Amino acid sequence: MTGVQTCALPICKGKEGKIFLKNGFRYHGKFGDSDETYLEFFDYIKGLKVILLENISDIEIKQDSKIDRQNGKKESNI
Repeated sequence: MTGVQTCALPICKGKEGKIFLKNGFRYHGKFGDSDETYLEFFDYIKGLKVILLENISDIEIKQDSKIDRQNGKKESNI
């Protein structure tokens, strides 16, 4: 998703993804609560971050995947 669409952020709660900021920083972790002005994001390395939406340049949301228990391979739910 290029740019930030605030209507889509509540759907992302609890999912994994990446956030790219305008200043060049990026975070990888899980999405938390969001509001019209901020997004809570749990970064795997640095912990909980509260990020203003105006500072976000791009967001990637990881698709859900499940592991087939018989052969151990990942299958996509797309």
